[in-house]
Amino acid sequence: MSRPETQISAAALGFFFELIERRAADCPVQYITNKCEFYSLDFYVDENVLIPRPETELLVDLAAGRAGNGSPYILEIGTGSGCVAVSLSKRCSNARIMATDISRPALDVAKKNARLHGVDTRIKFIEHDIFDVAHSSFAGARYDMIISNPPYIPAGDVGGLPCSVRLYEPLPALDGGRDGLSFYRRIARFGRDAIIPGGALFLEIGCDQADSVKKILADENYIDIKIHRDLSGRDRAIGCTKG
Repeated sequence: MSRPETQISAAALGFFFELIERRAADCPVQYITNKCEFYSLDFYVDENVLIPRPETELLVDLAAGRAGNGSPYILEIGTGSGCVAVSLSKRCSNARIMATDISRPALDVAKKNARLHGVDTRIKFIEHDIFDVAHSSFAGARYDMIISNPPYIPAGDVGGLPCSVRLYEPLPALDGGRDGLSFYRRIARFGRDAIIPGGALFLEIGCDQADSVKKILADENYIDIKIHRDLSGRDRAIGCTKG
């Protein structure tokens, strides 16, 4: 011990052992510390949002590469912690970003992270369900780019996820429907009306979903469809252009 003379209070000791018990019960460290690094930035996280994964940084790189030095209007569907929108706003200061999520508690976390990194005036957060067809056009708004890391775990596989994921992370942010592709179908249809001609769509995908998602996009007449691999060499994102 560096300071053996320090007296630890009963309350502090109790809190310490509470944290140990949570970790022993498979609670992710990120939820215990309420902190996760993403794109070299520290983000606040709690059990209302998925823990940001390093492979999702590819989505930021692709969107930033497309944005260049311009000032695109970008829609993120399913922002969660806001890690993608905030990181993209930090990298592309001229971009206007609208970030949506079905979960109000998740949006509260995203707003907190936007304030933390000083980009809250550049991102508009909206509670919205992409499957709510009646309101999916956002009153005729058109975007230069849509980005999303949607739920893509097949419903039947959710029960087999590690306890640290299944018991703690929000299941609606994981469950992609019967075949894991429900959100891709809806986003592809939505993008046909919401993306300007020549605009881009970037989506994170499961490592075994490239062919399936590519077909969904091709069936909706997107062009220039490209698969992008993460640093592990796995298919991780797909990009395309609205013709």
